[in-house]
Amino acid sequence: MERPRCSALEKAMRLLGVSARSGRELEQRLIRSGYSPLEAAAAVEECRRRGYVNDTLLASDCAAAGIDRGAGCRKLRQKLLRRGLERDVVEQALEANREREPESARRVLAAKWRTLSGEKDPRKKRARAFRFLVGRGFPAALAVELIDEISASGEEAPEPSMEI
Repeated sequence: MERPRCSALEKAMRLLGVSARSGRELEQRLIRSGYSPLEAAAAVEECRRRGYVNDTLLASDCAAAGIDRGAGCRKLRQKLLRRGLERDVVEQALEANREREPESARRVLAAKWRTLSGEKDPRKKRARAFRFLVGRGFPAALAVELIDEISASGEEAPEPSMEI
């Protein structure tokens, strides 16, 4: 592999100028760019020292943004761990946003419920809504609670029987 033209620190600064990255993401990216693991680790450590890489702040920001976009904590946990963040840092960030999770689920369910208005069978409608919420990373118990809540609001009143 060809030797990079600039120092690992300069490359790290450029990468961080494009988007925030975890220390592990930045180090892996530098290694893929042709820097030795030792150079990459030193550049990441210098970025940490200068405050350009802060995994705790990154986890907190990503968790808050994910909740705002309608993702549940389970999905966010997977995403943050894949980014190379430490498990305890991820758990702290998610715990700080956990009280916002039900409102986020309620908001995305309300939007999804409108798209399910064509479904005539109430059981199928509930099942689709449940899979939708669980697929977005919300706990199953919360999904059931919210679906029961929206169903009880009269949105899903049974059609009158034509039998005499």
